[in-house]
Amino acid sequence: MARKSVSYKTKTSARKKARSLGLKGIHSHGRGKNKIYMPGSTHSAYERALKRKKNGSKKKATRRY
Repeated sequence: MARKSVSYKTKTSARKKARSLGLKGIHSHGRGKNKIYMPGSTHSAYERALKRKKNGSKKKATRRY
């Protein structure tokens, strides 16, 4: 089943959600009037945080290089 991504019209709202997921930073999609903001410095980071939340893990995000 596909997960519904959450997007925000303001950077502030996306940052608040990022903090609640244990993430730092935000990223955006689109341009101009269609620009949206999402929690996490990358979309992958956001998806990993959602997966951790679903599994009940409280482990903080780690960077992979």
